[in-house]
Amino acid sequence: MGSAVEQSENLHQLASSSSPEDKEDVATHKRARADTSPRSNHGRPGPLEAPHTRHRLTSVETVEFRWEEDLHVDLVGLVRQWSDKHAHVMAEAGGPGTQDLMHQYIKAYLETAAAFPRLRSIHIHELRSEYQKLIGRWMKVAERLTLETLDLGDAVEQRIQRRGMSSTLFLKMKQDIEHPRLVNVAPLLGQPPQKPPIDVAECAYLLIHVARMDLQARVASSVLRRERERADLNISHAQVRIRLNELLQDISQEDKKLRDAHEEEFRRENQQEEEYVDSYFTLFYNSTPH
Repeated sequence: MGSAVEQSENLHQLASSSSPEDKEDVATHKRARADTSPRSNHGRPGPLEAPHTRHRLTSVETVEFRWEEDLHVDLVGLVRQWSDKHAHVMAEAGGPGTQDLMHQYIKAYLETAAAFPRLRSIHIHELRSEYQKLIGRWMKVAERLTLETLDLGDAVEQRIQRRGMSSTLFLKMKQDIEHPRLVNVAPLLGQPPQKPPIDVAECAYLLIHVARMDLQARVASSVLRRERERADLNISHAQVRIRLNELLQDISQEDKKLRDAHEEEFRRENQQEEEYVDSYFTLFYNSTPH
């Protein structure tokens, strides 16, 4: 069995080896009326694409589509549920690389995707691309939340909303980013490792791609936290230095008062001693007989 990196690269190569039709589908959001699997019309048949069940594209229509905030929430939910379903299928896999496993895997993806009907017209390539853009947005909002402190007293929902993202979407993504899931694809590659069907590879690579994006966001968030902590530490140091200077000034003033008091006492003692000497000489000379 190859390493996790090699397994990831195998899936990456399969998932990225799309035909020109795939690229056109991503660019224009074309929807196939009869398509019921992630890649039913490309490559060799997948486990759900036996000759009697394989769906062909009867027609293609171009639809207007725009990503809205609620669709982004659906995308995050789809990724989360598919990650859980993937882990369950891998844990229950009877044998690595078997046809039955591939069948169960695609079936699990289709069941997960069915829970998000508003995303049905979007190709899996576009889901990956949009999640990457969404991670970029999240990182910008997280950066502003961390570094901008003028509205710290306001509710966190308001602070997030001001920075261009709904609090629901931001907090859902924050939870997934800060609690990464392990994406185990070893059972899909079999023993010895072999390339799985393209549709299986694409479904698995969606999770691998998301895991990479989440890792980048997690690293960026750690850097931001360190910068914020360093800035707070610098402020604390500056406050300590200011307080120390104030204390040194107070000590200097108290020391000056003590020196002045000692000098004044020394002058009084000298004056008294001179008066004693003068009194002694006056008394001595006045008492001496002539």
